[in-house]
Amino acid sequence: NHRVLFLQHKKVGRKQLLKNIHLYDIAEIESTSRHEAMVHFRGKNINQTVLLKTGEVPKLIYTLRRLYANITTGYSAEAAMKTHNVIPENLLPIEELPPEKDYAGGLLRLYRAQCAYFEFPVSREL
Repeated sequence: NHRVLFLQHKKVGRKQLLKNIHLYDIAEIESTSRHEAMVHFRGKNINQTVLLKTGEVPKLIYTLRRLYANITTGYSAEAAMKTHNVIPENLLPIEELPPEKDYAGGLLRLYRAQCAYFEFPVSREL
């Protein structure tokens, strides 16, 4: 569904869903250390910042950037993609996406992401 899920461990084997946010709502990512990142969400139903503490900040930022690139058009690997005030070692390189093998050149994936964001049903005719 093109969403970011934030879970909290409660008891052994139990997790609680804290946030369920669409990738399009990522306004900015900041990270000045290898162990913390702040993700700013601004969108139709959210205006919030989440502080993430992990030893895998570069991988986390890479994953968010890669997933976002999959549902946007005109994305360039050279673009910072909503990253400001991020130390260079936390910005792993994003390779260019391979050309789409479908007839629409990735527009179908973009259409589905837009439908999920605006909560519209996806047309079965596609």
